[in-house]
Amino acid sequence: MCRFARSGIAALLIGAAALAASPAKADIAKAISAYRAGYYKTAFMEFKRLADAGDPMAQFNLAVMYLSGKGVDRDVKKALELHRKAAEQGLALAQHGLGVLYYQGTGVEQDFEEALKWFHKAAAQQFPNAEFNIAVMYFNKQALARDDFEIVKWVSLAAARGFGPAQYRLGEMYEKSIILRRNPEEALHWYRLALKNGQTRAASEAIARLEQRLKIAKGNEIAVSINTAPQAGTEAAAAKPEAAAKPEAPPKPK
Repeated sequence: MCRFARSGIAALLIGAAALAASPAKADIAKAISAYRAGYYKTAFMEFKRLADAGDPMAQFNLAVMYLSGKGVDRDVKKALELHRKAAEQGLALAQHGLGVLYYQGTGVEQDFEEALKWFHKAAAQQFPNAEFNIAVMYFNKQALARDDFEIVKWVSLAAARGFGPAQYRLGEMYEKSIILRRNPEEALHWYRLALKNGQTRAASEAIARLEQRLKIAKGNEIAVSINTAPQAGTEAAAAKPEAAAKPEAPPKPK
């Protein structure tokens, strides 16, 4: 259980997945390609040009660059300002990111209620990182009372949308009977999905551990079945004792 509590909040990210939300999609794609290729200054200048024109995706990505200090001097206050501008335009990535900043107290006084507000705004747009973070806050009783139903609901929503950390956590909940009834097969199902969605090391270790346990358990079941099964001839001996214990004939005199 403690491990879930320490799982933390899903972090910020450069968001190529949301390109379709940007009016300047081609320019944003060009800037993201430059960023990924390591041409940070080129990416920064392109993001800034678009951000100054009010593009929320550019504002968000520029905020991430200010946070990381890649292509520009690190400026947390500027990152917060840009996150807010993009979030207020309804960009789920930025709403989630602003929630993370409030949750962590990065560039602003830590405020769980404000973090939760922005996570809910992003979750309303089916953003799985934010859904998972709401579950974490319910679990940790941060701005919320502990509510097991809500924890399962939000983790399950994020997991169903393919969010690896939520899939891994759901597997752990089934494996270790955290809130949910222990179910090794269901746990294995979610661990395998988590493995496909980036949780490589943790999920691999969990799958190996659980498969070994299930193999041992299956072997024990087979052993018990064999040991308790009636042996050949036993039933016949019970019905006809003389057939099972027939004395040998005495040797004939020579």
